[in-house]
Amino acid sequence: MTPTDDEGSALAPKPVPLLLTRAHRPFFLLTAIYGALAIAIWIVSWRGYGSATSLWHGHEMIFGFAGAGLAGFLLTAIPNWTKQPPAQGVLLGVLLSLWFAGRLAIGVEQLLWLDLLFLPALGLKALIDIVRARNHRNLIVPVLIFGLAGFNFMYHFGDPRQALALSVYTLTAMITLIAGRIAPLFTMVKLGIKNEPPLLRSVRVRLTQISVPLVLMVGLAEWVFPGTATAGWIAFGVAIILGALMLTWHGYRSFREPLIWIMHAGFIWVPVGFMLKALNEIWNVGTPSSALHALTAGAIGGMLLAVSSRAALGHSGKPLEATKLLVLAYLMVIAAAVVRVFAPSNGAIDASATLWILGFGFYAIVLWPVLTRPRQDGKPG
Repeated sequence: MTPTDDEGSALAPKPVPLLLTRAHRPFFLLTAIYGALAIAIWIVSWRGYGSATSLWHGHEMIFGFAGAGLAGFLLTAIPNWTKQPPAQGVLLGVLLSLWFAGRLAIGVEQLLWLDLLFLPALGLKALIDIVRARNHRNLIVPVLIFGLAGFNFMYHFGDPRQALALSVYTLTAMITLIAGRIAPLFTMVKLGIKNEPPLLRSVRVRLTQISVPLVLMVGLAEWVFPGTATAGWIAFGVAIILGALMLTWHGYRSFREPLIWIMHAGFIWVPVGFMLKALNEIWNVGTPSSALHALTAGAIGGMLLAVSSRAALGHSGKPLEATKLLVLAYLMVIAAAVVRVFAPSNGAIDASATLWILGFGFYAIVLWPVLTRPRQDGKPG
């Protein structure tokens, strides 16, 4: 006995809404939109016309803005690493709902527990896929996500300032892991570099292997020896090593390729931030805020812009080419970081916020048609 056409239609799986077919679609849109919106809310409040505090600003840029970008990238990359099914449909909808619940719960004491759900859920999804695939080299990914979840708990129920500082170093470690894998690969492929000196390749491999532990060491020093010369010297050493690592990526040859140079322009803020930290804590030059914003506005903002724009274009079936508006968005976000780090005055903060809002606003305009329409090549996702 075979089902009738009506019965067959009833048994067929319901179509998944386009935005829920792949995680990069909704989460990268949220990265762009919330990146601009959260800074707009904070700068208005900073000028005395709202209630958002500096702690709210720090929390939302890490767990809201960066959390969305991290989810978009990892939920897209991990299925490629593990050959496991991607998050889509109901599961992706649940993860999105948990992210939104966290944003709405901030400032409502009775609902704060809602903000504690998204990162553990994201980490659990990553852990299950990686364990199922026996992809042990990537177990560091859920470990870092669960670490961020723990620091979010510390923010709400412990020392919020320390929690934000440790979260920044954890995110920086994640960025270092991702950049170490994709920046040299994409650069060499795009530039056609096939025959490297064996010594250069060996140096890059060895430095890449120790880069994430070194970044975490800076975070540990900040926890154990906060604001001391000891922490500064550790940051100084790690800045030198990461700078040497970047030299093996050939980024200095990529100035004609926006989708490539933005990765290098984003990651260079990691050694710069650590060097600024060293200058402040060893020789009392500069401010802690400059070092912090090098890692946040510079490294986290720049790298999220780099990986999300490339992934969005790549998974849309479009050519991997940056439009003029996308390049303008890159330049504005980089300029926002430069102004915030190197000109820490009240007027410069306004200018930096304006550049950042425009940069991510333009980026949202570029992403909208890419992420809200079917793939150009007709493939699923």
